Amino acid sequence: VGTGYGETSIFLAKKSPDKVIISCEKYIDGNIILLKNIQKNHIKNILLHNGNVFNIIETTNKKYFSFVWIFFPDPWPKNRHAKRRLITSDFLKKLYEILKEKSEIYIATDSTIYVRFILKTIYKCKDYFDWVNQSEINLSIKDYFDIETKYYKKAINSQRKPSLFILRKL
Repeated sequence: VGTGYGETSIFLAKKSPDKVIISCEKYIDGNIILLKNIQKNHIKNILLHNGNVFNIIETTNKKYFSFVWIFFPDPWPKNRHAKRRLITSDFLKKLYEILKEKSEIYIATDSTIYVRFILKTIYKCKDYFDWVNQSEINLSIKDYFDIETKYYKKAINSQRKPSLFILRKL
């Protein structure tokens, strides 16, 4: 969800060549960069949705997905903009409906404001998802995946520590 510059999509496609990766991005610049990287890496298992993820989750009632990756969504740090945040209990409940059994959602952010918001959201959705890594001392992406996206590097260079949340469908 939100391809950014496509690093996560390329990583996933190479890691799981037998799986289909669906990348959703509403911004044309990110799509163009991802398309160039797909060609450069001769990737055949990425489908690109040029639009908002809600176009997909609101138009299907089938359980399609095994994993959903949401890395560094816009934090919308001002309180008046909080309604624009992607990670809400309504969004997670909509995802729940289209996830296969035992599916996982990976959410990464480097915004302390968004971390607090995500924690509250996870609590509101405790009947839908198990927070897999809640007892971890370190919620770092690098503890789980060997991937460094542009936004991950930007966070590290700005001395912000990205956090990773792993949710499993109950």
